[in-house]
Amino acid sequence: MADPSPSAKLLEYLNAEPLGLLAETGIARVWRVRASGRETALKEFKDGNERNEARAPELLMHWQSAAAVEVIDHGPGWLLMAYLPGPALGDLTRRGEDEKASEVLARMAQRLHRAPGPTPPALPRLADWFQALFQLDLARLDRSIAEHFGRAVEVAQTLLANEATPQLLHGDLHHDNILWSGSDWRVVDPKGVLGPAGFELANAMRNPSGAEDLAARREVIARRAAVFSDALDVTETEFLGWAAAKCALSLAWQMEDGAPAAADLQLLPKLLAAAGEMG
Repeated sequence: MADPSPSAKLLEYLNAEPLGLLAETGIARVWRVRASGRETALKEFKDGNERNEARAPELLMHWQSAAAVEVIDHGPGWLLMAYLPGPALGDLTRRGEDEKASEVLARMAQRLHRAPGPTPPALPRLADWFQALFQLDLARLDRSIAEHFGRAVEVAQTLLANEATPQLLHGDLHHDNILWSGSDWRVVDPKGVLGPAGFELANAMRNPSGAEDLAARREVIARRAAVFSDALDVTETEFLGWAAAKCALSLAWQMEDGAPAAADLQLLPKLLAAAGEMG
């Protein structure tokens, strides 16, 4: 099979020269390309389907002055951005600097939440996302796993019922969605959701990829929760509740697509226990 490459039609439209593959996810490939004499990053969605990143260009432009990567151009199924040489923030954690990475995550969340300007319209509510968890058939799960999911559902429902005025959230703010530009950290890959601030760094508790054992350590959970809850101006109990709820939601999404991740199955009871201890 030939190596994948950007669409020839798209390269022609952008007057761009491919320089190599930077990254690949389940839904997209990111290429390093030279466009109009400038090195850039071209994100091309597989089958042209942006899925939950359809609002990414608009969101990145909203956060341009705060912390987001520069959007150069975009169209159906693709996004041209400034090239970020890296590293990803996740690399700090993977090389033993998780405390520093946590501090950066906290600052980035604050920068996004303080960004001026009106919120982009027609974004989903966090409660919409959680329907995947609430509709999960617990009867088909192993008893011990079902108990953890049941507790997570209760936590999520309580938090959503007490939701204050929702605000614009990145929705997927974790270590590997923050990259070094050469002079500053920049955010990529927003999903966009309206919800309470405490949810914003919940997914960071499951990350980064390759450091799952670290993320599951009791002392790391406690340290991260202290830093993240302070940055988001919520109690540690509330934040840990959101972390547990997000872990369960991710598992529910994984079950829709196939099999749940073993690391998340092991992390969920630890997050629930931490939230219970704080409560």
